Amino acid sequence: MLAKKVSLSDVTFAELTVATLHGVDELEALADAWNRLAGPTAEPMFAHAWSLAAARTLHRDAQLYIVTVRRGAALAAVAPLVEVARGGVRWLEVLGARFLGEPAGFLSDAPDSRERLCRALIAQRKPVLLQRLDRGVYSTSLRAAARGRAFVAVMPARGCLRVDFTGDWAGYTSRLSASRAATLRRKRRQLEKYGRLAFDLQVPVPGDVDAILRAAFEVEQRSWKGEAGSAVLQRPALFAFFRDLGRTYAADGRLAVRRLQVGAEVAATHVGVFQANRWWELKIGYDAQWSRSSPGVLLTWEALQDGFRRELRSHEFLGSAASWQEPFATSERALEIVVVYPLSAAGLFALGIDAAAFAARRARRLATGAVGVAARRAQPLVQALKQRIAASRDRWFDWRHGVETGARVAVAELTDLDERLARHAVHYEATSIPKFERALRLLGPRVAGFTFIDLGSGKGRVLMLAARHPFRRIVGVELSASLHATARANVAAFTARHGNSPSIECVCADASAHDLPEGDLVVFLYNPFDATLLALARDRMLAACEREPRKLAVVYINPLHHSIFEQDEKFSCAHRDASLAVYWHCTDSGAAP
Repeated sequence: MLAKKVSLSDVTFAELTVATLHGVDELEALADAWNRLAGPTAEPMFAHAWSLAAARTLHRDAQLYIVTVRRGAALAAVAPLVEVARGGVRWLEVLGARFLGEPAGFLSDAPDSRERLCRALIAQRKPVLLQRLDRGVYSTSLRAAARGRAFVAVMPARGCLRVDFTGDWAGYTSRLSASRAATLRRKRRQLEKYGRLAFDLQVPVPGDVDAILRAAFEVEQRSWKGEAGSAVLQRPALFAFFRDLGRTYAADGRLAVRRLQVGAEVAATHVGVFQANRWWELKIGYDAQWSRSSPGVLLTWEALQDGFRRELRSHEFLGSAASWQEPFATSERALEIVVVYPLSAAGLFALGIDAAAFAARRARRLATGAVGVAARRAQPLVQALKQRIAASRDRWFDWRHGVETGARVAVAELTDLDERLARHAVHYEATSIPKFERALRLLGPRVAGFTFIDLGSGKGRVLMLAARHPFRRIVGVELSASLHATARANVAAFTARHGNSPSIECVCADASAHDLPEGDLVVFLYNPFDATLLALARDRMLAACEREPRKLAVVYINPLHHSIFEQDEKFSCAHRDASLAVYWHCTDSGAAP
């Protein structure tokens, strides 16, 4: 397919010619020329692999606008853009920018090709939003090219931080305050109470990228991002981007995943690439159960030591500058937002919409400023109050019923687990009472008379909560003998106080291989194990329904591996959000009960 020329395409300016490419195949064909232009020191975000992965995964159905400038046959400048809809207007923006939030921009080999590229962007006659450009690099050229052709607005954007590896490790650490160093030592001691700490660096080959990245992003999903629904694994296109990009960098050993393990559990991960003798930190994640010990910060500290050992030039945090990064950073990358409104119908319409939106926002701020400030200031207090109320309900439940279900137990503390199964296990943490009640409301009254079975029942809190509902029978299956013994003692104490409750049975067995009871079932899962064992448990459910037709509902709290159910046509998703999911087994007709 021949490249489609823009209106200036036949004009030669100092032997520079312009063309705009619209197909992914055309973008792919640019690889060699693009990489020669970028050179070996190019940042990952400016590499051909980055734009190609974004086009293939994040903008699959969008129109590409790859604006190129050639000096003779050689590529002299390139702007990887894509058409997006905003407010009823078709805009151009950098490939992947709205999804990734990383520093972005264009490539050029000299000032004349940069100027020619900027004039070609304006000649597209569409408004252009350029987020997180390096300050002053392109805005000056765009303003010059826009004279008489467009309005250009430039606004500061939040920068990103870096650690420059100058001097040695001793000199770097001496700049940290005594209180910061003491805090790092204290956090480390806190984690060491739960098991031996191990820091490692995985450098996958292309065939292992999917599994290693998925495992890393599962840790990220166990943080606040999972609750917010913004984790990578909750956004399939975003995971596909990192998978495709990762395969490219893994081909020459530049993709790496850093991990901090506490005993057998992974507490924090960093996904990044080694490029131009720098470490580029693309994604970080941590398991919320360890949040009080700041595992992500401890892993960053280890990564900085590793950078000095490798004699790298810098550690690039990327993303937007965060307060936790500031004590470590030695410099900041200044960024800006540039918006181009060409003097065309689309450009002027977009300018009108943005001006009206700005005026409306300003009016709202003036009208509700005091209320908004008060609400924002109160938000952390409200959140803390909600957490305290939930914790108080949990403690009240234990006190009222004479049981102990609240304390967390790490996998490393469960020394009675079979070694082959321990690596698939997840720490014990009691289900919050509000979350359980919400799940039961989603199931509704149709589960009355069902058997309730909790796979990975821990200390038995959910079994006792289920006893408040009209289930025919309640069963808990727990692999750990010590947790099973605690559950039995708790159930005995609970039953002694509530003699009229349904029968509660505690079974010590591998929950993923346990035969399910007969009759209609509610299967409860609080993220008890990894995807490997969850798939086995799902297959047991399918086999039970095949053997004896029945109604079967699955309640899945913290549904990290929801795809295990959603990729199987025999299960229908009745509800899913960041904190819980409900599935029903479908009948032979394909309908959920």
